[in-house]
Amino acid sequence: MKKASTLNITPEIWIDFSEEEKSGKPVTIGLGDDNELLLLVLYGEEDQQFKSGSGIFPKIRADKKQDFKVISHKNGVRTDTWLKDETYNYHFVQRLSSGDLLLANARCSYNGGAPDRHARVFTQEGRFVRDLVLGDGLASLECTGGRIWTTYFDEGIFGNFGWDSPIGSHGVIQWDEHGKRLFSLEDTGRFEVADVYATNVVNRDECWFYYYDEFELVKLDSGKVRSTWDCPIDGAHCLAVAEPFVLMNGGYDRPHTYELLQLTSENVLRSVQPISFEIDSLQNSGFIARGSTLVFVDWDASKVYRHDLTDTVKKLDLKRA
Repeated sequence: MKKASTLNITPEIWIDFSEEEKSGKPVTIGLGDDNELLLLVLYGEEDQQFKSGSGIFPKIRADKKQDFKVISHKNGVRTDTWLKDETYNYHFVQRLSSGDLLLANARCSYNGGAPDRHARVFTQEGRFVRDLVLGDGLASLECTGGRIWTTYFDEGIFGNFGWDSPIGSHGVIQWDEHGKRLFSLEDTGRFEVADVYATNVVNRDECWFYYYDEFELVKLDSGKVRSTWDCPIDGAHCLAVAEPFVLMNGGYDRPHTYELLQLTSENVLRSVQPISFEIDSLQNSGFIARGSTLVFVDWDASKVYRHDLTDTVKKLDLKRA
């Protein structure tokens, strides 16, 4: 069968954050429910890494207090929340169902049994509420419908930063908003996960993930494994879902190309359409996804782009059943 020609897509510009860079440093973005975009900006001296031997690692706490601002864009309305005199560094920002904000550092030292309480909850006015321990080596953190989903990269699975029995040793965990564990991939009795490469949390019960080293796509729903699919791509880190189609990037060999794939009843992913996103600094862009919504952040151009995968499915006139 002849391979389809590449479909070129120009995603819409969602926000321009160049003004924020005049006085602060944008750190990360997060996607919330109802297409809310959260942008975390650091104000003050950057102190986010440390060297150990020949390696460079994220720093859990800064040596000096620093200020952050969480900027929310939702339905055309912007709101700002200031977090003053923080010592923790943060890699994730999410909105809880209460309206509070959850910020977390990807790393968490064991500290001889007193682990860093590296996930911190703040009100919309910036008042600290509580802190949580979600484990070292967070690859992703997504909140929706009163649930927190976390996945883990290799160091959070096999142990580092003092952890002999890591919290994330099985790769995927669901929590309530107070840090009570509700589900772990261990509960399924399946999968030997070495690193979760891509995640998509569709709703409070439905989580998709793609992992190393089987390069298998898994759909979890209500604490059960609903299905798995063998994937023809090795090393993808992007996953958008518009069932029965998914979008993934090209993996190790082609990280800045994308492929639309179909979920088949034979439990394999079938390539449907190669896709190229027209973004000036695509090679320096990061991406996140929630359901069918795919978001790119171009750190060089200070812009955030978004695209809904369902629009692509409609454009190609693909059957969804």
